[in-house]
Amino acid sequence: MESIRKRVETAPSNLERFVSEQNIERYRKLLGESKDETQRLTIAKLLADEVAKLRSM
Repeated sequence: MESIRKRVETAPSNLERFVSEQNIERYRKLLGESKDETQRLTIAKLLADEVAKLRSM
């Protein structure tokens, strides 16, 4: 029973995965729309972080 509880507590939820996928979609859209280089760099960093987060789930 203990190991099942541990897996449930550590496994990413469907909601977390959904939010991460939505963030990635949004960042890609913003990256395509942005003309400001500083803003693009910030968005690219957020996108890379979110992709890494999703891959680690």
